[in-house]
Amino acid sequence: MEDMKNNELKYSKLTVDRLKEALDLITDVYHNYNGKEDSEEGKEYFKELIDYEWHKNHLEGKLELLEPSDEEFEINEEGMISICSFYTPPDFRMWICEDMETDKIVGVLAMYDEHVYWMFVDGNYHRRGIARSLFDLMLDELKPEKLTVSASLYAADVYRKFGFVDTDTEKDNHGIKYIPMEYIVKCA
Repeated sequence: MEDMKNNELKYSKLTVDRLKEALDLITDVYHNYNGKEDSEEGKEYFKELIDYEWHKNHLEGKLELLEPSDEEFEINEEGMISICSFYTPPDFRMWICEDMETDKIVGVLAMYDEHVYWMFVDGNYHRRGIARSLFDLMLDELKPEKLTVSASLYAADVYRKFGFVDTDTEKDNHGIKYIPMEYIVKCA
């Protein structure tokens, strides 16, 4: 892949149509990385959790678009990547990272209250700081006191690098394996 340049970076609004793409990315990453330790029951349960029609129906009529500005978003020095967000007040927020050369969503972070609901990055874009950028953007925007996550076994080390600590041992919910974790925001 060619080097990414900042001058090719642009911001775009999210629409419900982009939700399908974000859910497709999450599904792909789940099956290729996060869900490898899950049972068939877990994989079926995941399908229920990621159902496009449910999310679309949930978001329609409630979707508020945020117009990004230089003050709200930091430009990633790797370039050609755009980070946008939308939210449905008061509890659910979702951020995406988009490769502007391909217009493809390559990263997703979703929060429900102070719980990291999803954080997935396209496998071709791993180790480029996308998850960290999305996480930092969320921290800056929401300013939570603490966060929780049910980290997949695959992603647990990434969350630990971000400062999360295990709060219990490995758990299983409907065949999906995870580690409960917590992040306490340090005061400046």
